[in-house]
Amino acid sequence: MIYEYPEPTVPIRQGDIFAGLPRVDVSLRTLAIIDDQNRTAEASWADMAAAGKEITAVLPVRPVTAIVITQDCDTIRSRDISLCEIQSFRDVEGKAEQAKRPSSWMSIITQHARINQKWFYLPPDPRMEFSDKLVLCHS
Repeated sequence: MIYEYPEPTVPIRQGDIFAGLPRVDVSLRTLAIIDDQNRTAEASWADMAAAGKEITAVLPVRPVTAIVITQDCDTIRSRDISLCEIQSFRDVEGKAEQAKRPSSWMSIITQHARINQKWFYLPPDPRMEFSDKLVLCHS
């Protein structure tokens, strides 16, 4: 397959894949917040930013699989790295639901690869626990 399996002791590199990372989903329209008296309320981020105070918010967190998109030279030197969530091909591309034959899949994959250079296809691989076709789309 296309995947490499580095030893856990080697430095993080662009293209490394991590499973079970926490993804926090933030709504700027409505945040569940906890005030100084431990009461819950809702407010928009615009209101919170205008108040200029630190807040405690309750946010949904879910596990995701993601790939390192930071360049190798920066992963070594920087305190932070950037990751991009890997999603199911079927969730990202509506046409994939109808694709049953390998030629249909290949047509959709190559079409996207030509149209959007920031779109990457990740094939299934049991060792990676990828049982479905996956895609990485970043903007």
